[in-house]
Amino acid sequence: MRREIMNKMQAISIADKTRFESCLFHKLFETSLWQNAQTVAVTMATPMEIQTDQIMQQAWREGKTILVPTTLPDWQMKFSEYHSDTIVETNDHGIREPVNGEPVSLNEIDLIIVPGLGFSTATGYRLGFGGGYYDRFLEHYNGHTVSLALPMQTFSEPEWPTYPHDIRIQTIITCESEVDRGEANIETTISKKLTMHHLSLMAY
Repeated sequence: MRREIMNKMQAISIADKTRFESCLFHKLFETSLWQNAQTVAVTMATPMEIQTDQIMQQAWREGKTILVPTTLPDWQMKFSEYHSDTIVETNDHGIREPVNGEPVSLNEIDLIIVPGLGFSTATGYRLGFGGGYYDRFLEHYNGHTVSLALPMQTFSEPEWPTYPHDIRIQTIITCESEVDRGEANIETTISKKLTMHHLSLMAY
């Protein structure tokens, strides 16, 4: 399942991906989750993922603080503040991460933009990359979560194994129908919000 989604993400044209990203960013910035957040955590995206540079730039324009993750031993991670002059290195998983950041406590993070490969808009279940970093982190997080999903990442019901203790994403933003209709800049309804359950997670 993961390989199938990744192949589709890598096959999308730059032009189409840019259109979807523009729509997703517009809808994200219009949410109260974004507007009310002072501290936003976001990953430093790999080339096939939704690019997060525009999210960072918008946050800085609005005076928000951006946090990015650093992986730690035992499949753990921390978030630290990110600036344009922060020193970054590429880890063993091919992901850029800061090397000189001080960790920020969980209760200081207002919003986490959670990456992934697949998202169920009906249930909030997420298919991650398999390492379990975000799953373990979200187990102890009580703030807001949102994910941005390209069409090939969007499912009504999950088509991958789920478990009762999985933590679900509160808000999933999609744009497939708006881009198809050429309406990427209109305000549209965001996927159903769900109650987050903070229980132990497995790799998903």
